[in-house]
Amino acid sequence: MTSLTSRCLPPILAEIPFPGAHRPDINWQEAAICRQADPELFFPIGTTGAAVAEIQRAKAVCARCPVRRPCLAYALATRQEFGIWGGRDENERRLLHRQWRQSRIAASAEPS
Repeated sequence: MTSLTSRCLPPILAEIPFPGAHRPDINWQEAAICRQADPELFFPIGTTGAAVAEIQRAKAVCARCPVRRPCLAYALATRQEFGIWGGRDENERRLLHRQWRQSRIAASAEPS
């Protein structure tokens, strides 16, 4: 049974068992392209000025990564507060989490 609310959400949210009450799988990390990059690239200081270019460079690395989705799923499930994870920045992940939370509220309010 798929509710209207869950069909309107980004597909990644269907894969995330929020909140992260279980220990998430981290085996995907071995195949992450970012392992070959400077970690500081993925944790820019700020969101304006020079940080904008750094964020875009980090997202470009993520765009080529074969484990982008599990990385994003991990970041969402573990509520990673900082950095670029799975090609999404902090604000984008907060929005995804908010959408997930709203979908859960709407789903619990739907008649069975």
